[in-house]
Amino acid sequence: MKNGQMELGQFGQFGPLGYVFAQQEAGAKALVSFGTSDGKLSAYTGGIWVPKDSPIQSIADLKGKSLALSEPGSTSGDALPRYAIRKEGMQDSDLKIQYAGGHPEALLALKNGKVDAAEINSQQLATSTAEGQFDQSQFRQIWTSEPIPNDPITVAGNAPQEFQDAVKKTLANLPAEAVAEAAKFLDVEPAGQLIEVTENDYQPLADLAKTMGLTSKDA
Repeated sequence: MKNGQMELGQFGQFGPLGYVFAQQEAGAKALVSFGTSDGKLSAYTGGIWVPKDSPIQSIADLKGKSLALSEPGSTSGDALPRYAIRKEGMQDSDLKIQYAGGHPEALLALKNGKVDAAEINSQQLATSTAEGQFDQSQFRQIWTSEPIPNDPITVAGNAPQEFQDAVKKTLANLPAEAVAEAAKFLDVEPAGQLIEVTENDYQPLADLAKTMGLTSKDA
């Protein structure tokens, strides 16, 4: 998008925090995101989990422990858990942070006893539980983030306004069943139609990036 090679950023191209970076780097403009069946913008949450019998009860107890995160630049799998750690007065160096390479890998690191704790967001939790890959009764969640608005579908900010308006109108008018499969991947069930969004819906994440000193180089 920055190099003028594309106008439309398809779903999955930018996660919530990735969109913030794309906006800064390429002027990306959020058009729509996934809606719930009652017409509201869908969201998910980040989380940190530990084994059921772990002595770890809170973020503060993670000091000196190993924590599996997803990958650098991930909203729920990196930035938000690290921000929670900062809010407890700790730095990354106070823990043994390991980047697992993705949300499924972070979950597996915890399940297989490779780490003391791991980030597991609500989307990955739903998927792994439904597939029988994760037994929630054997683990505990010690931290949950505030709701995170789901991935925006974006367009290059320098695209003609007529094109932007046409794309937004087309996407917002798609029937719910047309986006249900993709919405299910984001744990939006039952899904509604795509909902119009603006940069204001993602402002908390822009504020988070500023607070954490994150840029596209961290993604």
